[in-house]
Amino acid sequence: MVSLQARFSVWIVKWRVKRRLKGVRDYRVTRKILRPDPYKVPPTVQISPAHLGGVPGERLEGPSPDNIVLLYLHGGGYFGCSAETHRPVTAFFALQGFRVFAPDYRLAPENRFPAAVEDAVAFYRALLSAGYPPQNIVVAGESAGGGLSLSLMLGLRAVGVPLPAAAALFSPWTDLAATGDSIRTNTDRCAMFEGAGVAYSARYYLGDTDPRNPLASPLYADLTGLPPLLIHVGADEVLRDDSTRLAERARAAGVAVELKIWPVVPHAWQLVPHLVPEARQSLRESAAFLRTYVPSADSNQEVMTRMADLAASSANSAVTNVDVLIVGAGFSGICMGIKLLEAGMKSFLIMEKSCEIGGTWWDNRYPGCACDIPSHLYSFSFAPSTEWTRMYPGQQEIQDYLKRCVEHYALAPYLRLNTRFREAVWDESEGVWNATAGDGMRIRARVLVSGMGALHVPRYPGLKGLDRFKGPAFHSSAWDHSVDLAGKSVAVVGTGASSIQFVPQIAPRVGKLHLFQRTPPWIVPRLDFAFSEKWRRRFRSIPVTRWALRQYIFWHQEFRVLGFLGNETFRKKVEAIALRHLARAIKDPKLRAAFTPNYQLGCKRVLVSDDYYPTFNRSNVELVTESIAEVRDHSFVTGDGVERPIDVLIYGTGFRATEPLIGCRVVGKGGVEIHDAWGKRMSAYLGVTVSGFRNFFMLLGPNTGLGHNSVVLMIEAQVRYAMKCLTLMRRRKQRVLEVRPEIQQSFVEEIYRRMAGTVWQSGGCKSWYQDQTTGEITTLWPGSVVSYLRRTRSVSPSDYQLSS
Repeated sequence: MVSLQARFSVWIVKWRVKRRLKGVRDYRVTRKILRPDPYKVPPTVQISPAHLGGVPGERLEGPSPDNIVLLYLHGGGYFGCSAETHRPVTAFFALQGFRVFAPDYRLAPENRFPAAVEDAVAFYRALLSAGYPPQNIVVAGESAGGGLSLSLMLGLRAVGVPLPAAAALFSPWTDLAATGDSIRTNTDRCAMFEGAGVAYSARYYLGDTDPRNPLASPLYADLTGLPPLLIHVGADEVLRDDSTRLAERARAAGVAVELKIWPVVPHAWQLVPHLVPEARQSLRESAAFLRTYVPSADSNQEVMTRMADLAASSANSAVTNVDVLIVGAGFSGICMGIKLLEAGMKSFLIMEKSCEIGGTWWDNRYPGCACDIPSHLYSFSFAPSTEWTRMYPGQQEIQDYLKRCVEHYALAPYLRLNTRFREAVWDESEGVWNATAGDGMRIRARVLVSGMGALHVPRYPGLKGLDRFKGPAFHSSAWDHSVDLAGKSVAVVGTGASSIQFVPQIAPRVGKLHLFQRTPPWIVPRLDFAFSEKWRRRFRSIPVTRWALRQYIFWHQEFRVLGFLGNETFRKKVEAIALRHLARAIKDPKLRAAFTPNYQLGCKRVLVSDDYYPTFNRSNVELVTESIAEVRDHSFVTGDGVERPIDVLIYGTGFRATEPLIGCRVVGKGGVEIHDAWGKRMSAYLGVTVSGFRNFFMLLGPNTGLGHNSVVLMIEAQVRYAMKCLTLMRRRKQRVLEVRPEIQQSFVEEIYRRMAGTVWQSGGCKSWYQDQTTGEITTLWPGSVVSYLRRTRSVSPSDYQLSS
C-alpha cells in the first residue's frame, strides 16, 4: 500500500522541482532549485565540523552511538547540495546509532571529475588513519552520491586500500552516458527529472571526460571484489535502469546485492523521512542491512584494536617510492619520462589529472582546435613523424602523435592517470619530497618535476550580473559538446587564439553570433595546406627531406623574434602583411577600423588564421566593440544601452598563465610554500630551478615561453638541462641540488633588463604575458630559441649547492 504522503510528495516535487528545472541549462540556477527546504535537526543529534584528508565536512552523532561509522556522500548531480542539505538522512542514521561523517566534496563545474572522487577517497583514508577500521565503516549515498560511493570503492580497490564493510545506494547515478531505457521511457513519469536534463547535467561534472569512464560511471567498471550492496530505487525514476543494470552486473561479478524497486516515490525520497513513511522505511531497511555486515559490539574492542593496527600498516605500505615524480603528462612530462628511460633511470612516475595524456591538447577539444606552429616543428626532434596530414596540425593529430610516442618508448607503465597532484613537502631529514595526490595516494620521491605548464586553468571575465545568466555557459577549454548551437543566439567573449579558431566553425550553425571584442588582435595569414600522399611517402623514404623541412620552418620562425626584440623595420613589414590580410577580407571601412589594432604587433600574441576575418562578412555574425555593462538572465547589455538576447555564452578568455601551480602546494626548505617564496613575482633560474626548493625542476617555468617559435624546443632544452643536473648529482655522489639564491636573483635582474626593450613590455598593450599585478613579463623568454639552447647546454656546478 502506497501512503498518501508518498503520492502527495510526488505531486509536490513535480510542481516545485521538475516544472522549474525544465529547459534550465545553467548549473547555478539548478543549484538553487535543487536546494531543499531548511530542516530542523532533532536536539538529540550533535553536529560538529569534521575536516579529514583536507576535505571539509561534518560529523553527526545521536545519544547512543555504537561501533559503526557511516560515510555518507550527498547527491546533487556533483554540482549542487551539501552535507548540510542532507541532514534529514544523516540525522536519521545518527539516531539509529551510527557515527555519521558527511564530507563536503568539491563541486562541479568549478571542480570537474575526478575532484569528487579524490575528495571521497582522501576522506575515507583519513578515517582509517584516525583509527576507524574498514570493517566497521559502511558507505551510503543517494543519486550522484550513490554513484560516488561506488567510485570511492573502485578508487580504493585500485590502490590496495581495504574497502568498507557494505554500502547502501539510493537511486545511484551510475551511467553518466545516459544509455538506460528508463532515461527515455520514464521521462514523463519521473517526478523530478527529464531524461534530457540528466544527460545534460553530466557535462557539468565530466567536462570533456568520456562519460563511460569507469571511475565516473561505475556501471562500466569491473565490480569484482566490492562489498555487499543494498540498492533502493523508484519504479518511475529516469535513473531506474542505472540501479537495475548495476544490480545485474554486480551479481555477475560475484557481489552480494539486495535490490528493491519502490512504487510511487519521487527521486531521493529518503530526504523526507520526517514527512513520508516510505522514506523512513527505506532508511530503516538500509540501516538494518548495513548492520548485518559489521562486527557486533561485543567483539568491537578487539576488532577495533586489530583493525586499527591493520589500517595503520596499510597506510604506511601504501606509500609509493620513486626516484623521480613527474606531474603532468603533456609534452613536458612525456619528454622527461622518455629521457629518463633513455638514461636507464626507471624509477619514476608520471602523474596526470586527466583520464588521457596530452595536457592542453587533451583539455582543449573545441571545434577547430589546432596548433599555430607547423606540425614538423611542433614535435620532438628525437621522434619525428611522417604521419602529419597538414602543415598546421589539429588537436586530434597532436594527441595521436603523443600517444604514439608513449607506445614507441613503452612509457605506459609509468603513467598514472586520473590522479590530481595536490601537494609536495620537502623532508629535510630524509632528502625527499613527500607528495600527495587528490585520491589520497602518497609518493616519496627524491626529485620532483613540474610539467604542468601554464595553459590549463581557465580565466573568466568579471562581468556584472554574470551569475544571473540562465543559459548554457562554458569556457573554450571545457567545451560542452552536448549543447546544440543550431539556431541559437550565441555570445562569444574574448578574441584570443581559441576564439579565432572556433568562431568560424560555429558561425554557420548558429542563428546569431555576437563576438564581444575588447582589443583586436594582430592576425597574419595561416597559409595552411594538406600534405599530399606523395610528399608523405618522401618523408618516410627520404628522411633528409623531413629534416630539411623542419630546419626551414625553424629558421623561418626564429627570425620573427627580431621584430619582437626591437627591430622596427622587421616588425613594420609584418604589420603591413597583417593589414593587407585584413583589407583583403574586410571591405567595410568601419568594420575594418574596428579590427585594426592600436598597439605594436607582437605586444599581444600574434594569431594566424585564414577564415576568421571572412566570418564577419556573414549576415548572422556581429562584432561588438562596446563594453559589456551588464549580464541579465537571457541577454547582454552593452555600454551604449543596447540589449542583445543571448541563449548560449562561450568564454574565449584564455588562461591564468602568470599563476603557475594553481590549486596545489609545493613546500620547500624551512616549510616555505613556493607562492610565498615568490611573493609578487614568480621566478626560476633559467626557468627551471628555484632557490629554496631542492631537487625541484620546472618545465616551461617562468620566462621560458615563446611568442615566435615552438615551445617544444624549449621543453627539450629544459629536460636536457634537468638530466644534466641529475647526472651532476650522480657523478659527484650527492643527493641534493639547489640553485644558489644570488644566481637566481642575478638571472631575474638580467631578464628584467633585457625585457625592457622588447615589444612585449613596451608595445602599448596589456596581455596575458604580463603579471596582472606588477605588469612585468613573467612568461616569455626575451630572446631567440638559439640563445636559450646555448644558455642551457651545460650545467655550471658553481651555480648550485650540492650536498648529500
